[in-house]
Amino acid sequence: MNYIDLGKKIKAFRSSSDGKDLDYNLPYTDWYYLRLCISHQKATRGDEYWFANQVGANIKGSGKQFYEPFNRKVDLGDGYISDTIIPGKNNYDLKVTFQDRTEIKQIGFQQYRPADPVAFYAAFMGTNESDYTLIIVPSEVALQMKVDKIQRTGNLGSAHGTGLYDEMTTDEKVKVLTEAKSTGKSSVLSFAVTKGSDKDDFEMLMDKYRMRLEDVSNFIRNYNEL
Repeated sequence: MNYIDLGKKIKAFRSSSDGKDLDYNLPYTDWYYLRLCISHQKATRGDEYWFANQVGANIKGSGKQFYEPFNRKVDLGDGYISDTIIPGKNNYDLKVTFQDRTEIKQIGFQQYRPADPVAFYAAFMGTNESDYTLIIVPSEVALQMKVDKIQRTGNLGSAHGTGLYDEMTTDEKVKVLTEAKSTGKSSVLSFAVTKGSDKDDFEMLMDKYRMRLEDVSNFIRNYNEL
């Protein structure tokens, strides 16, 4: 099949009921192929719905919402485990990537905001047509790793937005990060744990916080009961 024939079939599929009304209950392998047949924008949003369905989460009420402690809108993540969202307790922020690979070398989140009342960071990495790697990182664990890395390297990593960290010393940067949950002040940071330069943290995440989709709900519920 050449690209013209393939393009025509993809176009026809996207216009069909199957291409418009996606089935978010599909098992991983089916979803892996289905998302290749729809637009990037629809696949990106669809990943959030698909993940929520797989782990038994809700989406309504997540995203940008008014948050009374900060008296403004904040990002409450991409979903939550329960009937009602409890910011900082049962909600998660989701990062999804699909890239065929034989080995995971980095666990990261492109938009990490320490101030957001998000309880968990979920990194879902589709690694091939039949398997995936899923890491669920509690917010305090993510923050401590970020703080440790700043103290170790003196580098904040990329930051976007407010210029909050401009001209700060390492100690001042750490202070802003550790107080972010109570002050509501933080810029958007990069968060990346690599197998090479962050070996201990990488192995800890893979050993302690790696799980399957069916494990997520119990993990989040039980974690918050400790």
